This record gives sequence, C-alpha cells and structure tokens, in this order.
Amino acid sequence: MVALGKPTGLYLTRPYTGVTETRNLTIQIPVGYNCTAYFDPLTKKWAWQRGQSWDTTKPGKRIFTMFWYQNHVNGWVETYANGGCWDWLFSQSKAAAGVPAITSQPKNATVAAGQTATFSATATGSGPLYYLWKRNGAAIAGATAASYTTAPLSLADSGTQFTLSVSNGSGSTTSTAAIVTVLAIQPSEPNLAINGWSNIPGKVEGTLRVRPVNTTSPRPPYGYLDYLPLGYNPANTMTKWPLIVHLPHITEAGDGTDSAANGNQLYNQLVKYGPLHLVVSQQWDFPAVIIAPQVVTNWTKPLNVKNVVEYAKANYRIDSNRIYMTGHLEGANGTLRYAVAYPGDLAGVLTIASTAVASTAQATLIRSLPLWATHSFADQTCPRSVSIGWIDALSSAQYGGTSDAMATYPGYGNRSHFAIDSNPLTRTPLNPDGEVITIAGARLATGSKTITFPSGVQFGSGIFAMWNGSDTQPFARVRVAGEAPFYVVAQGYASSLNLTAAYAGSATTASITIQTPVGYNATAYRNANGTWDWNRDLPWDQTRSDLRVLSLFWYQSATMGANQTWDNVSPWNWLLGQVKAPAGSG
Repeated sequence: MVALGKPTGLYLTRPYTGVTETRNLTIQIPVGYNCTAYFDPLTKKWAWQRGQSWDTTKPGKRIFTMFWYQNHVNGWVETYANGGCWDWLFSQSKAAAGVPAITSQPKNATVAAGQTATFSATATGSGPLYYLWKRNGAAIAGATAASYTTAPLSLADSGTQFTLSVSNGSGSTTSTAAIVTVLAIQPSEPNLAINGWSNIPGKVEGTLRVRPVNTTSPRPPYGYLDYLPLGYNPANTMTKWPLIVHLPHITEAGDGTDSAANGNQLYNQLVKYGPLHLVVSQQWDFPAVIIAPQVVTNWTKPLNVKNVVEYAKANYRIDSNRIYMTGHLEGANGTLRYAVAYPGDLAGVLTIASTAVASTAQATLIRSLPLWATHSFADQTCPRSVSIGWIDALSSAQYGGTSDAMATYPGYGNRSHFAIDSNPLTRTPLNPDGEVITIAGARLATGSKTITFPSGVQFGSGIFAMWNGSDTQPFARVRVAGEAPFYVVAQGYASSLNLTAAYAGSATTASITIQTPVGYNATAYRNANGTWDWNRDLPWDQTRSDLRVLSLFWYQSATMGANQTWDNVSPWNWLLGQVKAPAGSG
C-alpha cells in the first residue's frame, strides 16, 4: 500500500519484504471524480451528480462539491474557474417575508382501474418556490412540480389522498387533500365504424343463427354458427362486411348437427368460447360477419378451413380484403396452418396458446401477415416459446434478427410467474414483493404446518389457478400479525394454507398477510431491431407499429388466457383495423 507519492518515488505503509531487485511495477490509484450534491430541504436528502455543474432543476440553497485530489489550492482554482458556481451565486436573492399561499387547490379525481390520475395546484409567494407531493402523508420521490401524474392505479388505490407542500425561505404550506376514486373497468365492445356501424352497449342488435350441416341450404362443409351484424343486408350487393372465422379447439368438436335429441350440441359447444361467447354472455356486437364451424376431429388440413372461407365468400356479403381468423390451442394451430397454406387470404390473425412450432420457410411465406399472439407465461403443457417463436420467425423473415428480451420474476421457490420491467436497464420488476392480502381470524397451532381460515373465507386454489406448490417449490409467503418472521407457503386451499415448516409460535387466532408472487398480464410490441416495448395488461397502443404484438398472461391455464384475450376489446379493435392490400395494388 502506498502512503505518499513523490515525483521520484513512492513511500509504502510498511517495508518491502521481497528480494532487492530492479523490476517493472504497476501503480493502481483509487477511482476519483469531482462530485456536486444538492440538498433538498423537503426530503432532507442529498442528490449527487458527477462533475461540478449547476443543475438549475435542483433546489439550490445548499450545494456541496468535493474534489477527488488532496491539494486545496487545486480545489479553489477549479471552483473559481467554474462558471456554474458564479451563475448560482448571482442567481440568489434574499426572500421577502411571508410563506407561500396556495391559490388553487388540487381537485378530487375519478378514474378507471389501470388509468392514471393527474393533480395540480397553483401557489404564490416570494421565490423560489419548492413543491413536493405526498401520498397519504408520505413524500413521493421525484414529485417536485406544481402537478403530479400517478402511475396506473388499481382498485386498491381508491380513497388515496394526495396533498401538495409548497415552501420557500420563509416556511411552507400544505394544500387540502385530493382524493382519487378508482372504478372497476367495465367491458367495452368493438367500436370501429365499419360501414357506418354503431351499436348500443349491453344489447345484442346483431343476429346469431344456428346452421346445422344436415339442414342448412346450400349445404355447408361443416355445421356452424353465424353472427350477422346490425345493418347487414344480403340483398345489398354493394356493401361488403369483414369476416371473422373462429376455429374452435377439439374440446368443442362434433358432427355439426343440432337437435333436441343431441342436446343442441352445435349451439352449446360453439358458444363456450370466442366471439360468439361474448355475444351470448356479455351482449357484445361486432361490425363483422362471424362464422364458427364445428370440426369432427381437428384442423390439421388447411383445405378444410379453405372450404369454410370459400363457402362464406359465396353465400355472404364479404369484403375479401378483411378476412380474419382466430382460435386457441388446436384452433390457433389451424389458423396458422391456413395462413401458411393460403398466404394471400387473411388480413390478420389472433392466435392463443398455439402448439404448432414455426419454421423459417413458413414464416417467410407469411412475413407480412399481422399477428397478435397471446400465451400464458407459465403454461406447463404448451410452452410460451411457441407463440414467441412465431413472432420471432415472422419478424426475422421481414427484418432479420431474433429476440426474446423479456424479464421474468420467479416468485418464491422458482414458481414461474411473469412481470414486465419498470426499468429496461436494471430489469427490476414493477412489484418484486408481490400482492399482499390480509385474512383476519386465521387459526394457528404450535408444531402444525396448517393455517386454517375462519368459516366463510374462500381463498387458495378455490380462486387462484396456481396455488399448487410443494415443500421444495413453494410459491408464497405469510406473516402472522405481531410476529417478525415470514413463513413459506407450499400449498393453498380454499379454507387453509400448508406451510413448508411447522409453525413455531404459540397457538393463536390472528390476522395473517399472504404475499403472493408477482403476476401481471403484459403486452409487447416488437420493434424492427428485435427489442420489445412492454405495456402492462392488454392495451392496443395505436401509436406503435402493430404488425407484431405479443401478450403474456401470468397464470398457467390456456383457457384462462383465451378468455382474457377474447374478453378484451383491444385485440378485436386491432384485428378489425387490419386491411389487406387489394389484389393487383402492388
């Protein structure tokens, strides 16, 4: 270690113990920077910056600069030679007496879940004025302007109070509290004005029909259900409508007949999922003709789907430049097989939990086809890499390069859960500690692994599809009120929890907090350079290039992913917004 450095030699902290000799040596000096810090009187914290610049955006009453070298002469020479110090000094003026006055108070706000809220106020007083917003009395980091916009809010944020503290050299004053109310998101319906179409939300104005294979004329290739939008007129040869073909999964397979004797199986099978389920269960309307055919086995032969499309074009007023296809599992596979076999037919596809792996040759054939793919992140049967693979293969065929630049958060014990980044550089999840839920009156016995909920409480696997861990792969944590340690949860049931280790405390009835792993639905738009831009939940960002869209759901079930996709208006508006270039247009 070096104690002193001279122009002609070094002085060590202790004698050299090696052999006397002449050799090359390496001198490693400590890292050194000039740094300047600004003291914020509201948060009572220092904010450091490299160099010796005057940051005019920072509160400027207390500034401290440190130089990395020893010589104080160098320090004052560098200080006086820096224009920022003089600019700061001459900008200071003595404040007149009087604390600030808030002349316009922040107002209450009401927003839907997932939206942000903005609060603002105005103040007067001798400057400079310093602002700091607080949430339920706690300072909000970085909220130092006259207005503040929250992060996306959840139902749990409803009732939160926001106040603004304004200060100057004479003191500070605080605004009245503005309260945010967060409302549950109400399902909306597709709203594209196609052919002047519009509808009344919550009321089915289109027509849903059952078309059995054995009684419909002209005879279709399969029995099917159709939906005709409000305003559809088969006699009007001038007005063409978009066509949505929904290919059901094999669990909805059947012979295409429908009668009282077979329990009207055609109708009951084909309204279980997809757009027709929304028509029946949520009274949605669509600005398109919808056809859902029933296959006997599966959709492995694209020609069978081609027969459905050609039948629709021959017997309905269909716009050939706006034909769309959707399906989940085998229905998604059939959609992709059809797109590859007949690459010029479709304007866009919406696939959910596909299991058909993409190839470079297939992707090259449909490289310009708009695709929104969705998949459950933790699906143990159908890996998410299949849907990601289609997105990558198509983008590679069109742009070159591949990517799978997504962040994951494993939960506790490496359970597979998914979180989008709050910071693409640090890859830090938005909520690394997970959701916290409190249950009062839980019963614990010394030496037992079981925590029992009070009568009437339903939780665990009765509600959440992923509450099925093990001692070696737990997935949640629980804390007993008044106790410091966390216990680890192996399994969750409707009325109890199983811990990985026996409860060591005294037998008690107490409130518990359950901390579940991170889980969000997220949607990404793939850029031409192979990176992903993530949004929380399932929005359609209409400002982004939308040829490749990927949504991931945090739970396991492909069926839950399908329902979440089809129940969301954004993918439908995106799908119906795609238009194929007319043949011969270049």
